[in-house]
Amino acid sequence: MGTFRYSFFQFIILISAFCLISAVNLFQTSALIQQKDKQAVEAVKLLVSRHVFNDPKLLAKQIKGMLPTARLVMKSRKGSSLYKYSKKKETPPLSQLLLEQIGTKTKTHKIKSKSPRVNIEFVLDATAEMRHSDTIFYVTTGSFGFLLFTILLLQKRLSSRTMSRYREAIQDELDALKQSSSMQQLDQHEATHKICEPLVDDIKELFIAQEKQVRTSAEKIKDQAYKDDLTQLPNKHRLIQYFEDFLNNPKSPQFGILSVTRCTELQNINTTRGYSEGDAYIKQVGELILKCIKPFPEALVFRLSGSDFATILPKQTMKDSEKFGNNLQGTFGEYQNRADLDSVAYTGMISYESGNSLGELMALADMAISHAQTRQSNAWHFQTETSLEDASVESKGSQNWRKVIEHVLEQGKLSLMMQHIEPVNNSALVYNEILTRFQLKDGKKVPTASFFAMAEKLDKIIDVDKKIVELVIETLKAKALTTEHYAINLSARSIHDEQFIIWLERRLLRDTAIAHKLVFEVTEFGVQNNLPASKRFIETIHRIGARVTVEHFGTGITSFKFFRDIKPDYIKMDGSFSKGIHEDKNNEYFCRLMVDLAHRIGVKVIAESVENQEEKFVLEKLYVDGLQGFHIGKPNPL
Repeated sequence: MGTFRYSFFQFIILISAFCLISAVNLFQTSALIQQKDKQAVEAVKLLVSRHVFNDPKLLAKQIKGMLPTARLVMKSRKGSSLYKYSKKKETPPLSQLLLEQIGTKTKTHKIKSKSPRVNIEFVLDATAEMRHSDTIFYVTTGSFGFLLFTILLLQKRLSSRTMSRYREAIQDELDALKQSSSMQQLDQHEATHKICEPLVDDIKELFIAQEKQVRTSAEKIKDQAYKDDLTQLPNKHRLIQYFEDFLNNPKSPQFGILSVTRCTELQNINTTRGYSEGDAYIKQVGELILKCIKPFPEALVFRLSGSDFATILPKQTMKDSEKFGNNLQGTFGEYQNRADLDSVAYTGMISYESGNSLGELMALADMAISHAQTRQSNAWHFQTETSLEDASVESKGSQNWRKVIEHVLEQGKLSLMMQHIEPVNNSALVYNEILTRFQLKDGKKVPTASFFAMAEKLDKIIDVDKKIVELVIETLKAKALTTEHYAINLSARSIHDEQFIIWLERRLLRDTAIAHKLVFEVTEFGVQNNLPASKRFIETIHRIGARVTVEHFGTGITSFKFFRDIKPDYIKMDGSFSKGIHEDKNNEYFCRLMVDLAHRIGVKVIAESVENQEEKFVLEKLYVDGLQGFHIGKPNPL
């Protein structure tokens, strides 16, 4: 009877241990999934905040590449579907069914993105964690089953031997049997302990492995959130963390040099050579900066945005920055000659110390870049002012730029380039786009994007647009270029200015033969920003006999709403649609829809940033009217 009670007690202990281990495994898996779910949401938010391409499909690919997702949906703010992905249904793991019973289910997360303006819904795929939990459960079940079977077998043999041996024994022998049974039970307990010991070790190892997996997964997500995908350099969020950890620590005072390098040719390369060339340019600039910081062992490089890099030179002074700046300028000059560029990048530097605000330091570095851009190619400038409270700081940069712009306008330091747009068929009427380059007094070129940006900031953009229109008309007249059509880019500020429209109408009426050959390109954003003024501008251009193109088309969610009102002659699809279109069926479908809608209302479609033969072939099948890009032809002097 005692043996039976002891066996029953062992059975209860085993079942309790099994239930306890299974429960611990289940709740630990639940905690792991919840933690990973939370980290995934933070990672997606960080990715959305630093996404600069305004491309929902590219953003979706980045999310899928970074996180395992069971479902990913992107919708416009009006609810229309832009991208949808769902993992194929599989037999659910046992852990999933058990977790649902205790209230742990995969959650649907909703995030709003400002650029692009879409609503993101995603469900994290936790199948791997659940399969791992199943493995632990099955190992535990098998081990306890084997252990239980062994104990029952031993008890059965023991009971049979005892009953046959002492059935007809006397009371004294029964007393001896009782004592003997106690000793045998003790031996059995020790044997059971030896069997359980390896199982306990295995369970401990499983717990350790699971904890290690959680830490590894968390570190991986954190590392991805703080790394730039293109250059693999630390990103802006890592720079912010660096300043919070070191410069705001009163126990360890810090000082050094903060350098910001701006790749001023990025927009021009993306437009004329294609996005893949732009990516290669950014990666090359990052590698050149890394090369230049080798004399500074503690230096760090970060990629801040599409065109900006930041370099930290700890414990360095203004004198040390001269060596770094000159090294950068020389290295960029060599790359400029190899890559046939007007310039590579400009650099602004500022000293820092513990307690400085990162935002103020970045503003001062930006002003230093403005100074550098008014000098020779790839120049650098050290901002000696250390506070934004010094009112002369910003005015110095603005004064330098104002002098440069006025010099260009007065002395006519402009040159014209032309990039051909290839018609897809003989009946397609397309044109050549005219691009403008600017020069300093000594003949050195000014970054085009910076020139237009500063002209906009200093309210000089309308004067610049007038100068360009005048130069194009006079050049076409002087060279008798009246057999083809030519496009001029205009800023949104100009097309919405009544005085500019009056001036433009009068100027074109003086040369109607040239006016009929002109096409004016305006951005989709600029047109949508002030629809009534844009409509008046387009009506004026059509009345004269010229044409209008809406460029960078497709980046707005309501792109086709205003078509029937403003009636442009062309739309130029944003270059992000051409990039990799031969590998993206969703992108191809969207472009097909865009072309079909445009042709239905009599608008011709041009695809820009065509970089290779595969993209050209697909776009031709979509019946676009014209192709532009580095694969079609480089810009050449007019």
